[in-house]
Amino acid sequence: MNYQDLISDKILGLMKGDALSINVEEKDFPLAREIALAAASRTQVPVKIVVTDNGKPTDVVDIDPEGTFAQALSHVLLRLESERGAEIPVLLPDFDQEEENFPLLQRYGHLSEPVSVNRRISVPWCVLPSDREKLALINADKAVEADYRIKFINSLSPSLLEFSGSDNSFSLLIPPAVSFTGGTSVLPNGRRFLNSMNFDRMVCPVDCNSADGKISAETTILGKRCKVVLEFRDGVLVDYTGPSEFKMLTQLDDKLEKPGYISLRDKEFHVYLGGSVFEGVEGEFEDEDDLPQFFNRSLYSLRLELPESINLYCTGRDLKRTELVRKGFFLE
Repeated sequence: MNYQDLISDKILGLMKGDALSINVEEKDFPLAREIALAAASRTQVPVKIVVTDNGKPTDVVDIDPEGTFAQALSHVLLRLESERGAEIPVLLPDFDQEEENFPLLQRYGHLSEPVSVNRRISVPWCVLPSDREKLALINADKAVEADYRIKFINSLSPSLLEFSGSDNSFSLLIPPAVSFTGGTSVLPNGRRFLNSMNFDRMVCPVDCNSADGKISAETTILGKRCKVVLEFRDGVLVDYTGPSEFKMLTQLDDKLEKPGYISLRDKEFHVYLGGSVFEGVEGEFEDEDDLPQFFNRSLYSLRLELPESINLYCTGRDLKRTELVRKGFFLE
């Protein structure tokens, strides 16, 4: 199966009557056009390509299907992301000018995802790389396995996660009104699609005041690759070993010293310090002030990459303890 059909069929799950819109940088327009041609033949609806220059729309191109047009019944959104061509400059933020730091910190990957509590996205984006070689690596057949794994973990009603091995021994609490989410979505019209090439990654907010124990991980701080060791006691960071840049970042917001959420899949286990994600949080909220106390509302983020050979146990609300991961691989 070529990548055009892979995207149309396996990833986006396009059906007749789906109106696809693709956002793409100008240099990647040829790839978008190939995808649009394959999609239009499947949906029988014109595909709209929004051409951008550094994120700003500059042109809109319509790709029409051959033959009779079908009525547009639903909307599908795809964004093709380009790799950054230039290296991130070796610059340090001016920690006395917080707002002026945002563009630089965003380039370093230290800004958390924005939280919109008063609206749930009815038509989610699918975000894919514009690199054909990376697209060829996507194995969409693993979606069934990923769906099963998320359902299994949520069926345990997780309340405590315990990580161990490879110089790690720490735990995190999962609040009651929270569940694991993944990259597979089903919309009200029945369309099932994958939201990125990382669809098998499971994400879950954690109680930001619950970390306890020792985390030993690799990370990248202000463009500098390094190892850090953090010691938590009753939710408070009590000891830290690593480069001074970490302390520089926490000057911006002490909530960066607390976890926000976790991301898990085979051989890849990440703890994100700082801002949490809204996906997986149950309930309706008028504004951010109504978010639960467990939710980390920091504007900043730092990804801690745990060793691949980590072990993980889950304790449910029924106090039953289940081994989830052994030496880096999920058992279910």
